[in-house]
Amino acid sequence: MPGFFEEIVKRKGKEQLRAAWIIEGEGAGAKALFSRDRELFRDPLFPDAAAEMLRTIPAEQSGILTAGESRIFLEHISGRKKLVICGAGHVALCLIRLCVTLGYEVTVIEDREEFAEKAREAGAAEVLCRPFGEALDDIDGDLSTAFVVMTREHAHDVECVRRILQKSYAYAGMMGSRSRAEQIRRQMTEEGYDIRKVEELHMPIGIPIGSRTPEEIAVSVAAELIRVMNEADPGEAFPA
Repeated sequence: MPGFFEEIVKRKGKEQLRAAWIIEGEGAGAKALFSRDRELFRDPLFPDAAAEMLRTIPAEQSGILTAGESRIFLEHISGRKKLVICGAGHVALCLIRLCVTLGYEVTVIEDREEFAEKAREAGAAEVLCRPFGEALDDIDGDLSTAFVVMTREHAHDVECVRRILQKSYAYAGMMGSRSRAEQIRRQMTEEGYDIRKVEELHMPIGIPIGSRTPEEIAVSVAAELIRVMNEADPGEAFPA
């Protein structure tokens, strides 16, 4: 059976992990490793009570904790962040290049082969040249995933937002004007989507830095991604 550090190396970057050490009391020195929903490794001396507590506490909790006679140091280890971009226009291509540099695993959905090829050339790890809604149905969201909508038509944007609101994610945003963003918010609310999720959509996308060019807009979006994704994931984010 792989040991504690071997498990971390094997899984690093693929999923979010929680590493626990008993620093004092019963089982001192013993280690355990958890993903979001299961136990991956536990030393024989790691107390059952401590393991049970770690399986039930909030995912974002960390630091020094107490369980029975044991004091535990709990640390988060980040999974690799994933970015799904709907559309492969000029701004999207700049965002692909920038986010690949930042270490994101980038997937692009684009229904035009010519633009899909440009997304591949820009460095996307995966490019799905399919209808937007159909492709999104095959993508599982999670709390390490960001969705960015940058399609060429309002109808495509709406279709993407509908699909995304049904998923789990750390970030969801759409490029467009304030009036267009409010129109889509009203439409999604009227269609019965979760009001909280609708209100939290990042529309217009990006932080306000006075950006004008596609490259500058991509920087504003990437900066917002960094802020939101890091708030959602308290891990150390060491490179894989």
